[in-house]
Amino acid sequence: MKKRTFLKSLASVGALLAISPVACVSPTEKKKVLVLGGRGFLGPTIVETFLNAGYKVTLLNRGKTNPHLFPKLPVIICDRERENREGLLEVQSQINEHHWDVVVDTWSKSPKAVEDFLAVFKKNVKHYHYVSSIAVYKNYSYKVLTETTPLKELPKFPEMISEKFSYSIRKALSEKAIIESNVKFTIHRSHGMRAFRTPEPIYEPYWAVKFHRGGEVLLPLQENHYLQVTDVVSYCKFIERCSDKSITGIFNVARDRMLFKDYIKELITVAGKPKKMHWIPAKFLIENEVIPYRKLPLWRPKPIGFYNVDISKAKKAGLRNRPIVEMLKDRLDGYKFRHPNDDFVFGKNGTLSDSKEREVIDKWNTLK
Repeated sequence: MKKRTFLKSLASVGALLAISPVACVSPTEKKKVLVLGGRGFLGPTIVETFLNAGYKVTLLNRGKTNPHLFPKLPVIICDRERENREGLLEVQSQINEHHWDVVVDTWSKSPKAVEDFLAVFKKNVKHYHYVSSIAVYKNYSYKVLTETTPLKELPKFPEMISEKFSYSIRKALSEKAIIESNVKFTIHRSHGMRAFRTPEPIYEPYWAVKFHRGGEVLLPLQENHYLQVTDVVSYCKFIERCSDKSITGIFNVARDRMLFKDYIKELITVAGKPKKMHWIPAKFLIENEVIPYRKLPLWRPKPIGFYNVDISKAKKAGLRNRPIVEMLKDRLDGYKFRHPNDDFVFGKNGTLSDSKEREVIDKWNTLK
């Protein structure tokens, strides 16, 4: 065989090897992700998303929330709420055995715990993701909330985990700790996360359940009534994409805003049309102590920044929101799973009780 022919044959063999199943292992199949939390609210969706993408997933949590989930995954039992980094130092040897390609932090409590984790384990982390919130913005009076909208004024950074702050300040201080740690990071500012699961038992999907029950439903009638939420499934896929593509920075992550009446149309396709919908003017509702947002979810008294969050940056980075009917179906399926007898009672935590709803409907009908 001539030398040129031999080299050509060798190149052909190399080409075959290059496309063989062994040679084409996806890079993400070898990546390791540590999920801080992982068993509460959006945590399981984060875990499932990374598992489906081929990552090796390890959990770090206290082992108290939903311990039955992911029994086959390795878990590092650690209490980040202990002062002086005691909980972290107890597991230092376990973590130092690894270098994590990705860490996803869902922490919503003490920002000191975020700072402590990075202080102890920054060298073990290649890319740090933090689940934040639009609550970090100074206020919602801006016409549009972008990633450069001013943030809340911050107090002195806490020296102890036990120091108490509001949710928004905790998130903003946590962001500050991450940015100042000089770790490679992506911060994802979510907005009203909606999913199969709920953050707590009291947060059941009000509108989906109301329409599912099929009775008479009170709806706020307001000009230019927009709403905006974050779909957890799409959100977690965006986090994974940023991990896979090494996308860093700060992103608002939500769905495009939509008119409330269009949301109701989509909801009807999923939950069915109730017996009767009473569209009652916002002014009348407020006069009768039906407080916007505090009594009826997804309702603000006027179109301000809260429901006008700019997500163009995330879209350019690859955020893809699935159809809203899929999100709504997930929410309703989650409710049915938790309450097979459909026996949840509304009236607390930003919802309207059945008796108050009936009272306002009857009062409005007398004026018609």
